[in-house]
Amino acid sequence: MAVAESLINLFPRVTGAGDALTDVALVLGGLSLAGGWAAWAHRRQRHESVRLVAVHHGLTEEDARFVIEVLGRDGPEAVRTLLRAPMALRQRLASELGRSHRLAGASRFAARAASLAGALRLRDSRFPCAPRLFEEVELRDPQDAAPPVRAWVVQVDEERLAVVSTATCTWPVRKDLFLVRVQTEGADPVLVTLLLRPMPGSPEWVLEHEFDWSGSDRRRERRVGCQIPAWSFASSAGTYALRARLQLDQPVDMESLRRLPGWSERHQVVVEDISADGARLSATHCLERGDRFYVALSRPDGTIAALPLVEVVSCRPCGDDGRLVGVRFCALRSRERDLLAEYAGTPDRTGTPVDTHV
Repeated sequence: MAVAESLINLFPRVTGAGDALTDVALVLGGLSLAGGWAAWAHRRQRHESVRLVAVHHGLTEEDARFVIEVLGRDGPEAVRTLLRAPMALRQRLASELGRSHRLAGASRFAARAASLAGALRLRDSRFPCAPRLFEEVELRDPQDAAPPVRAWVVQVDEERLAVVSTATCTWPVRKDLFLVRVQTEGADPVLVTLLLRPMPGSPEWVLEHEFDWSGSDRRRERRVGCQIPAWSFASSAGTYALRARLQLDQPVDMESLRRLPGWSERHQVVVEDISADGARLSATHCLERGDRFYVALSRPDGTIAALPLVEVVSCRPCGDDGRLVGVRFCALRSRERDLLAEYAGTPDRTGTPVDTHV
């Protein structure tokens, strides 16, 4: 009887404990639901803030949705900073593209990234016929009949371009490859050289190409005849700082040129004609095809308008000891190209050129 009575008395206790556990479970479930709803509301508010930031930058609703999908977790302030920093945004999109493991998914991502880059004017050509950001290309071995590797351009300048692919890089460094622009009908293969293979944390393939690989006919550029004395400097003359100042629209005068380490090794040349892509120079010192050097182009007030790196593409004798050389501007940044186009389009540059008697 005692055992039976104890069991009877235990039943209400067990029932009470079960009710307590049920109450605790209900409370925890309610807190979980409340927390989930709060997190959802916070995420939605954050995404709405990111959308407003994207729209404020002139993006369409479709581009804004893409920004939310890729950058939404970073918050509106980080997104605002990225939209104002083209290099950081490009690197972030390239990194996200590099995480794609399927060709179809990478292709869709690249198309949406190209739309975003176009809206932010990041796809403007760096030089004539340059591949655009997130443009689809194919790479193949000229000596192998294997299927080409599909990739997307994530960075391009006048000497190198970087691509991202879902495929594994099986080629060694310094391998010569053919690059074909898929979206350009009838495009000829371009010879490029693999400089850097992708590695963990850096999915980019870095390729070297020639500035003139696009096949643009530079003879069609409008050439302006002139007679402008100028100085030429060796490629090791230390002009990097002066070129950087010109890109920032800071003045560069003759005194700045005189302080160059290579000032004592300068040569006098005369600019016979000039275009936005190249020039024809007359010189008295020895020059050969393929030589590279800097030319200081002056304004009528004596300040330096541009200090481009040039490469000799043609050379023929002129007079007794002179040479007439054709040069092309190479390794130009966007602002340098604008400065040269502006300089070549100026109708009167017959003012005081660089002083050739110092």
